Amino acid sequence: MISSWLAKVVIGVGLLVFLLIEISSPIITRAQLGDTASKAADAAAAEFKVAHDAAAARHAADVEAHDDHAGVEQFSLNNDVIRLKVSREAHSYLLGRFKQAHRWYHVTARASAVVQP
Repeated sequence: MISSWLAKVVIGVGLLVFLLIEISSPIITRAQLGDTASKAADAAAAEFKVAHDAAAARHAADVEAHDDHAGVEQFSLNNDVIRLKVSREAHSYLLGRFKQAHRWYHVTARASAVVQP
């Protein structure tokens, strides 16, 4: 009797921990991606300051984002202001496989940087 009660508690706690990990993965990824976006924008600004080439600045942003396992989705350079959007897929064991959850697990972040003269 006690062993069946204990087994139910262990299974319940295990499921709760699993769901907590699944749900928190995109939240943690979003926090990390904000830093990645800032670093990529700063790298692009530094490269543009040296080379005065938008393609080289975009490449610098791509390299910085790739180092953090992300990709640059959008990149623009207007009046010495670089704006970009980076994305990464959050890890999921189960929920990310459902079509309805794809938007939750596809995480994006935006950042901008000013090219200093």
